[in-house]
Amino acid sequence: MSRLRDLADRAGLEDLLGRLATGSEELAHVDAEELSAERQGRKAAGPRNPENNPRAKHADGSEASRQSRRKAADARESVVRAERERREEADRKAHEAAFREAKARADQQAEAEYQRFRSSAGAGASAGASSSSSRKRRSPFGQDADLAKHYKTLNLSYGAEWTEVRSAYRKLMRKYHPDLHNQSAKKQKAATELTVQITQAYNALEKHLKD
Repeated sequence: MSRLRDLADRAGLEDLLGRLATGSEELAHVDAEELSAERQGRKAAGPRNPENNPRAKHADGSEASRQSRRKAADARESVVRAERERREEADRKAHEAAFREAKARADQQAEAEYQRFRSSAGAGASAGASSSSSRKRRSPFGQDADLAKHYKTLNLSYGAEWTEVRSAYRKLMRKYHPDLHNQSAKKQKAATELTVQITQAYNALEKHLKD
């Protein structure tokens, strides 16, 4: 019965459907030439309007229905996109907050280190050159160890000028900013720690060179 119904549906023979409704036995008496002539007539008439296709009607394939489905799909996509943008914005704000906090800690550390440096320098000046050299940490090359470390952090030679320090700082921050390394939490954490060290070195050298 299902094969006969499928045949009738494909051929679009309403009279065959009528016969099918009364039973499959009547289909045994359908003349082959009659069926062939009907098929030829259907071919000559050209393709059927999709909206008149029984299967399209069953699936509600009208233009209005297609537009409705497109609108529903667009609405779902809009919801998904809005949720993705909301998460990205929340992540961005969290990253910025973490960076500001890290920078604030670096500023505090740099300030404390600078105050220790000035205190050590002042005490050394009042006690004489020999006393000063005993209080300040010196590298084997006669350089201040803390300043040497800061210059090294910024990839600069010891004693570089302020313009070089500022340029190096900006270059490194553009390269290692945490927002540029958010592919994984591990990379972002490493970038944050590195930018803290860079900022700390920059602040210390700024105070040293400008004061």
